[in-house]
Formats: sequence, structure tokens, C-alpha cells
Amino acid sequence: MIDPRGLLEVANELAKLDSTKPRQAALRRAVSTAYYALFHALIQAALIEHIHADPASPVAHQAARWFEHGKMRKVCEEILRWADAKPPPPRPAADAPAEAHKKWEHQRDTQPRLLRSLGGAGERPSPELRRVAECFVSLYGARMQADYDPAFRLARDTARAHVGTARIGFEQLAASAKDPTRKLFLLLLLTSTDLVPGK
Repeated sequence: MIDPRGLLEVANELAKLDSTKPRQAALRRAVSTAYYALFHALIQAALIEHIHADPASPVAHQAARWFEHGKMRKVCEEILRWADAKPPPPRPAADAPAEAHKKWEHQRDTQPRLLRSLGGAGERPSPELRRVAECFVSLYGARMQADYDPAFRLARDTARAHVGTARIGFEQLAASAKDPTRKLFLLLLLTSTDLVPGK
């Protein structure tokens, strides 16, 4: 499958081209390539974690096609909501007023889907895993502008900052290796939150 770190190196080189007057085409491609570097890094991590596939194997090449950009973004957004959510409130006593039960049900139903489906129990995503999700969402938006918005203009510093975001995503993905929620995160990147109960 595609080498994520190779893509990151290419993105860095593109962002440095033409020191006096950088071309928009090169800067756009730097941003897009930075996004794809993190995209493929997450896919590679998910395949190693759940399929135990050698990234160079035909199985990995085929399985990498199962991942979808939009669904991965939605998973990352849900991870951010889960990481940032306040702890769910305790359920009122059985003899509490009806209004207290109604308020509790509303608070429960507005909790992030992942938190609700896990019953409010277990670990929250670590700061490292939260940062990975944040980097992916940020790069997804930047890549959409770079690839599809003809009016979008980039400064070199902005393009280099996006490459830096991808690099941070790589670093934080490695740093999240011991996070108990990492396996779930990587699984959801493939299956999407469509399998998580709730709206």
C-alpha cells in the first residue's frame, strides 16, 4: 500500500518549492498530499491492528480500498465529541420528581453516540488520540479547499502549517499506542459510526 511517510516527505518538499514566489499549484498539492499522508497512516494502523496484515501484502492493498474519506472524518468528529463531553449525570432516584427524570433523559440523549453506546463507562480517548482526530478533521477541510475551491489562495506558511499538522498526527498516533480506546477508534475508521447505536 501507499507509504504514508513518503507522502509526508513529498508534502514537505512541495511546500518548500520556489522560495521567492511559490506557485499555488505546488502549495495546493502540498496540503492535499499532507492530508493523504495522515489518511494512509490511519489506514495502515487500522489494518495492522485488526487484520494483522503486512502493509506490503495484496490483502492490505485490497483492504485499504474499504476506507472512505467522509466516514473517517465523521468518526474523528465523534471521537472529538466523546473526548470533550462532560461526564453523564447520575440517574435520579426512582422516587425523584418526574421533571428530574425528564431532565436526566434529555441530558442522556444529548450525550455523544459513543459515550451513550458505552453506557458512560470505560476510558475516554487520550489527549494523544484526540489530537489525531483533530488533525484529521482539520486536514480534511484544508484538502477539500485545496482540491476543489478555485478561489482558494494559500500562503506558503499556511501550507507548511498544514504539513506540520500531518506530522503531529503521525507523532500522536504513535504516542497513542497504549490508549485503551485506540482499537475502537481504528475499527470505527473502517466500519464507521453507522454501527454505533443511537442517532
